[in-house]
Amino acid sequence: MVKPYLERICKKNDKIIWLVDASFIRKNIDVEFTNFGHHYRFPFIPKNEFWIDQETYRLERKFFITRLFAEHALMKKGLNYDVALEIADRIEKRQRRVKKIVKKIKKLKEHYLKLKKKKVLMIDQLQVWLVNGKLVRDHFYVDFTLGGHDLVYSFIPKKEIWIEEKLSRREQQFVLVHEFCERDCMSRGISYHQAHLLANKPELRCRKNPSLLKKMLKKEIEKFKRSNSLK
Repeated sequence: MVKPYLERICKKNDKIIWLVDASFIRKNIDVEFTNFGHHYRFPFIPKNEFWIDQETYRLERKFFITRLFAEHALMKKGLNYDVALEIADRIEKRQRRVKKIVKKIKKLKEHYLKLKKKKVLMIDQLQVWLVNGKLVRDHFYVDFTLGGHDLVYSFIPKKEIWIEEKLSRREQQFVLVHEFCERDCMSRGISYHQAHLLANKPELRCRKNPSLLKKMLKKEIEKFKRSNSLK
């Protein structure tokens, strides 16, 4: 068995479901790979396999497997990814069986404080939190993966960045480089899509050269400080 394969979970219908090293995939194959994937989303995955990141909650994997079967079947029929994603989202949400919550997160302090596991950084009022990704997906947004910030997600309070607590510390730092860069771009009026692509560049550079991580993270933090001081 070679990377990125780590453990065979099971075989269901005609699909073999694997736990994989997503960090290895993001560094060496595709930086866009997050919690899970299938062939029609990521062509490097064999057609008879579903991949799930090892750094995910065990309790969520049944949701991901349901989601993978739905997305795979829809895209195999010819639907594009965006349409398949929307339908699969609804299927996963039903399976999670959670009640809708009020959109105004400020009125739910006792709830969102449960999501925030640990404040790891505060820079000029910008707070970085490690959060329970499963709870975020259960109650706010089923497609939340790795990290996010207030300029993308309305449920994240102003001047906050959220990072998955389940990730290794090294992965958290790679994601933080991405989120700082993306947020800086969006604060200057760049669209989310373009900002995301721009943020992939320093993230991937760090993944390829981990010795640059500390320097790159410091650079992104300094950029935020400079842009914040001009406001």
